[in-house]
Amino acid sequence: MARLNPCAAQLGKAAKHGKLEPLGGAAATPEQMALSHVRAENARFAALVGALDLVLSVDTSLVQLSGSLGKTTWVMVPYSPEWRYGFAGDSMPWYPAVRIFRQSEFGAWSPVILRVAEQLRKFECGAAGKAPTA
Repeated sequence: MARLNPCAAQLGKAAKHGKLEPLGGAAATPEQMALSHVRAENARFAALVGALDLVLSVDTSLVQLSGSLGKTTWVMVPYSPEWRYGFAGDSMPWYPAVRIFRQSEFGAWSPVILRVAEQLRKFECGAAGKAPTA
């Protein structure tokens, strides 16, 4: 896996970048400043996701963003996942590019990690950055 270049994405306190400027050069309220910052962060985050070949995550908003952008996304979910992941299958009906890797029993992450690692090896060898379907 020498060609993989992992990228960590952080939002919030871990990713603050400098001081916010007023909107349109006019004095802005704190609420407007915060909203402007959120929009700018989301735009930068979406641009980062758009530049990736594969997004690998646990259940976070990153999965929803990358899925809505149609990016190949793999998500690892626990045995009893949030409702949107359902309780069976490896896909999400509203995000066809998302593939679900599920725990087969409560607390059993090792088999999930091993399946993901196996698929990463196949993904790296795949053509045009497309994830294998099997």
